[in-house]
Amino acid sequence: MIEIQFAVIVLLIAMTLILSRYYNTRFRALEDKMKDVADFQQSVKDLAEAVQDLKEAVKSEKTVQPQPTQPEKQELTHPVVPVGQRQPAVVAARPMTVVSDGNQAVPEGELSDEVVAVIMAAVAAYGYSPAAIRSIRPQKRGYKRHRENWAMAARLGGMSR
Repeated sequence: MIEIQFAVIVLLIAMTLILSRYYNTRFRALEDKMKDVADFQQSVKDLAEAVQDLKEAVKSEKTVQPQPTQPEKQELTHPVVPVGQRQPAVVAARPMTVVSDGNQAVPEGELSDEVVAVIMAAVAAYGYSPAAIRSIRPQKRGYKRHRENWAMAARLGGMSR
């Protein structure tokens, strides 16, 4: 009987040591995480202070603008404008000319000269050089491409097959 009690006591002591070791490592890991969070909070505070200092510097820079001593030279007659900010060029309307009605036969797969001229005029009116046009061809559409467009519309609409 005493041997059983002694074995139970040894077992309890062993379990206590194992659990204390386990919880000790868990508490250390928790303390390390808390330290990391505190360091992160401090870095965020430092960053917020730096941003505030930059805002104050920009405000003071905007309020005090030095007067230019010499007039600035304008290097370009037409400044470079990014593509997304371009506006169509305003062109004065020209009087219409009378064109003879010459119904010329256009080969299959090609565009008439009038259609090409209209496309080039539209591109030039938008601000691009006519030399920027590489080729003008009609788009060929096949049955398969037509089906793919409908299938994509169905997918975007959330329909299933």
